[in-house]
Amino acid sequence: MTQIFVQNGHEVALFHRNKETSDTSLNVIEIIGSREKILNYKNEFLSFKPDLVLDIISYTAQDIWGLEMALRDVTENLLLLSSGDVYKVYDTFHKNLSNIDNSPITETSELRNRLYPYKPEHIDKYDELLFNYDKIIVETMAQGKNFNTCILRLPAVFGKGDKQQKLSEYIIPMVTNQKSIILSSEKANWIWTRSYVENIAYGIYLTAINEKARNEIFNLGDINLKEFDLLTELKRLTDWKGEIIIKENISEPFNYEQNIMMDSSKIKQLLNYSAPINDEVALLKTIQNYR
Repeated sequence: MTQIFVQNGHEVALFHRNKETSDTSLNVIEIIGSREKILNYKNEFLSFKPDLVLDIISYTAQDIWGLEMALRDVTENLLLLSSGDVYKVYDTFHKNLSNIDNSPITETSELRNRLYPYKPEHIDKYDELLFNYDKIIVETMAQGKNFNTCILRLPAVFGKGDKQQKLSEYIIPMVTNQKSIILSSEKANWIWTRSYVENIAYGIYLTAINEKARNEIFNLGDINLKEFDLLTELKRLTDWKGEIIIKENISEPFNYEQNIMMDSSKIKQLLNYSAPINDEVALLKTIQNYR
């Protein structure tokens, strides 16, 4: 992501905790520190005085509160990465609600009423992130009086750097020549909006440099294939000779009757966004990561 800003002539400062992960080929200013102690670096932020701050990892109220304190008098403009999990349909998908709504999700669609979507019902071991994560709270706090805040709600991101490896359950069996992949009939028709990492980076760049994006909320996503159609396309691109088996009556942890299909019309119309990497190339590049 940093690369696209540098290549387009922008001066960039990175605030991160791990010097060893730095790309030494990029001409950027590095501020090494932890998010938990972000207030200790206010002088460094003031020295750089950015036109805009891009926050990639605000997950909790504490995260955004610390950011606001650290950036006071530093900048007026904030670009916040959020998630499609803020929408009400996500609660239906997690079986907390029963009403199915498969209309495309726009930026004005209803949000979850239930906070802390990943907080476990039964406490075996305390996990600070799972207990305190909620992008709705983060978004609400970020839209206060301190910043001109643009919020970018992301879909399921795939490709290089995807730590969850969301397509691995399909690609690995294909590139290792397994005989079959089993898919439940319910999941076969499910749609989850996806986007390739380079397209996400371009969308972030576009919202960061465009004044029209200030104080706006955007969905971002490119691929809206049914899961069976996605598998069929991956099968073609990997030249896999195995079989996709659709099975009935498989008990699933999620309600796959509820799609999570995000409408990205707004960013396309207001900022002229279009994905620089088409679906086929994006999937081919991702497949190559597993070979």
